[in-house]
Amino acid sequence: MEMFTSGDWDEKDIAIKGFVALREKKAILLIIDYAGSLDPSDPETGEKVQIMQEALRSFRCREILAAVVDNTSLRYRGKMIAIEVIGDLRCREAVPYLLDLLVGAVRDVRRASVKALGEIDDREMRQTLVDAIDDYDGHIRRMAVTALGKIADKASFEPIRKMLQIERYKDVMEDAVKALLSIDAAAVLSHLTEFNVSAREAIARFAVDGDILLALTSDEDFTVRVSAVAGLGRTQDERVNQRLANAIHDPEPEVRKVAVKAMRELNCCHDEIRSALHDQDMWVRMSAVNALGSSIKQDALKVLIPMLDDRDLPVVLSAIGVISRIGGNEVMSILDALTSHPEEKVREKAHEGLEGMKYSGH
Repeated sequence: MEMFTSGDWDEKDIAIKGFVALREKKAILLIIDYAGSLDPSDPETGEKVQIMQEALRSFRCREILAAVVDNTSLRYRGKMIAIEVIGDLRCREAVPYLLDLLVGAVRDVRRASVKALGEIDDREMRQTLVDAIDDYDGHIRRMAVTALGKIADKASFEPIRKMLQIERYKDVMEDAVKALLSIDAAAVLSHLTEFNVSAREAIARFAVDGDILLALTSDEDFTVRVSAVAGLGRTQDERVNQRLANAIHDPEPEVRKVAVKAMRELNCCHDEIRSALHDQDMWVRMSAVNALGSSIKQDALKVLIPMLDDRDLPVVLSAIGVISRIGGNEVMSILDALTSHPEEKVREKAHEGLEGMKYSGH
């Protein structure tokens, strides 16, 4: 014990290992209190705390609880560290203690308690998590919806959905959307028109359900449509391919651009990607160039060579980069010719491509 209270960190590390080996219960409070005394701004603090938390995990829930319950002298950071371990160990006997901490405790301790309750997932305290989504503290609300999403209790779907109507913080709203999608994606689809624009846009960004994403590609809000079309790249569905093929002709260039990116992710719709090489928008053409380079490498060269004469320099540079990765004698000849191009950036990119090919053995 004396080594731990007076020694440097190396001595404390040795002492911690000894406490664990000897199952020394009296050391639990010392470890927690020392962990709470460390300066959070010190780069080494994170590693030290992890070592001490790992040591605490070797003890039983009851032993850790006995060290922290009703201990008013314990630093709040130390209490937070102990609570995190209690959550990791899923100590059900800690539930009453954690519930007490939700009332009137230091803000960070309350947050740690909500997170731990979510890890423990005791059915009797799920209502407490539901109540916490109305907490005045946005961090508490965020942790509560995250925990409920992890538990995936359908009884919490409606309270979270209602909370979304008034939530003002973006990060809390996004985690609430993730929770709803985790709890019941079909229910999200049935309520889709009832969500506000911000919530629908978040749903489009996080959903993997084809029905939800397809529905949102026709949303009245432009930002929602863009996120939904981009999200189609996360799902496999014949209807998705057809929707992307249609999206490539959307009047909005941003929609066309994300449609090409989604096609690239799905490795589909090669004819539509090739047609996008002639799009009026520079960013759409760039997306098409990059998509072709990764999706149909065997015949990409012949359709990419004309892009070296594109009217916009960024497209030309993208084409050089993609062509360089294809490799081969023909590509080397093309790049060699570009080293005398009148545009300096093109010459530099061609030289860069040649060097890359030599280095990779192409």
